[in-house]
Amino acid sequence: MYATSADLIARYGQTEIIRLTTPDGEDPVAVDEGRANTALTSASARVDGYLRARYAVPVAASPIEIKDAVCSIARFHLAHGEQREPTEQMRKAYEDAIGWLKLVAMGTVLLDLPQPSSSPTSGDASGMQSASGARVQDRPRDTPSMYKGYI
Repeated sequence: MYATSADLIARYGQTEIIRLTTPDGEDPVAVDEGRANTALTSASARVDGYLRARYAVPVAASPIEIKDAVCSIARFHLAHGEQREPTEQMRKAYEDAIGWLKLVAMGTVLLDLPQPSSSPTSGDASGMQSASGARVQDRPRDTPSMYKGYI
């Protein structure tokens, strides 16, 4: 998982995460760690699906942008319940996260992460493949216009 229930609480507040993880009809008392972790695991898998196009997954040390995307996706899914619907703000955050992930998958947005080698035959004498990303100074700079319509 790229985020924890503590990350959800830090971003959205304990009251909201308790409400979102409490099954309908039960008293909201504490964060249901099981439900939160299920949503976070699912969101992390979805993120991996997009990252896999450009990077080796799972990412060992994920940048904050990945954690933010996972939290937005998990929150959106937690808001779907028996008698719950995500707010417009939740839907927008989810759509922004997915849009950003699409840009990452297309290579428009580059992360400072190791990339899988492009050739399955490349590697050292032991057969191990090396993965390295482009140098930061070689990458195009992110500009707000790159995210227009996604953020």
